[in-house]
Amino acid sequence: MLLDARLLSPDDAMPTFALARLYESTLTPETWAARLARPRSEGGVFGGFAGAMPRALLSYDVALTSADLEILVVRWVTAFDLIDPHRIAADLVAAVQARQTAAGGFVAWAPDPACHADFEAAVTGGAVLHSVL
Repeated sequence: MLLDARLLSPDDAMPTFALARLYESTLTPETWAARLARPRSEGGVFGGFAGAMPRALLSYDVALTSADLEILVVRWVTAFDLIDPHRIAADLVAAVQARQTAAGGFVAWAPDPACHADFEAAVTGGAVLHSVL
């Protein structure tokens, strides 16, 4: 499945709120809208959409190296799919990584050593995934 991956704005707060709550059950609409309104220099949230339906979220912070290279530090990923949310999460991680690489930056995450060596698999291995089956 190809996801339309894009950086979320405050206008996306209500359509993505239920998915964000799958990751953080204490989240309120106000705190979610505030998170999406943060300046890009502090971080943000990418959403993966299938049509108009949000399917995955990837929250990140921004770090700069001593050479002023931008690194997106993945903080959390959550996804929903009826059968395979792992695939949806991996698609979003790959899209964010490709976008950041094309912009001359990097994506980082501190994976659990027990996770797979593959970047997308390592990041989504720590994701909060939901399915019906």
